[in-house]
Amino acid sequence: MDAKHKFSDIHIDRDPQEYDQFVFVRGISGLLSANSIFTNVPHLVVHHSPDGFQFGYGGSGPADLALNILEYTLASMGHTGENTNCYSGKCFLLAWKLHQKFKWEMIATMHSAANSISYTDVVKWIESQIEYQDEEKRKTGRFF
Repeated sequence: MDAKHKFSDIHIDRDPQEYDQFVFVRGISGLLSANSIFTNVPHLVVHHSPDGFQFGYGGSGPADLALNILEYTLASMGHTGENTNCYSGKCFLLAWKLHQKFKWEMIATMHSAANSISYTDVVKWIESQIEYQDEEKRKTGRFF
């Protein structure tokens, strides 16, 4: 992914599952511009923001951050569902269907310079969404 895109964020080599934490730190004085972030979220797909990840509002950078967190977590959980095409790469259809809700609930609300979400909390969030959608499907016959 990095060969095709020049991202404004800097990747931290710290496995989110192993450390039970996704981290996001906005520009550190003297090291990065105020718009750049350090994060351990891998760039697995690009759809909304070819410039990189962001957080703290509801834009394209936060949307791609949410999509990549969900894609990473679903893969780590052993998810084998259907895929869908993104601008660059493919992601699980489930990650695609959930990423905007995840962005608004978990990413857009981060307003401090340093933030984190536990891997465990992301797994629980995904499981709760699947459970909710299963109940809705039973009631309405529709899934997502």
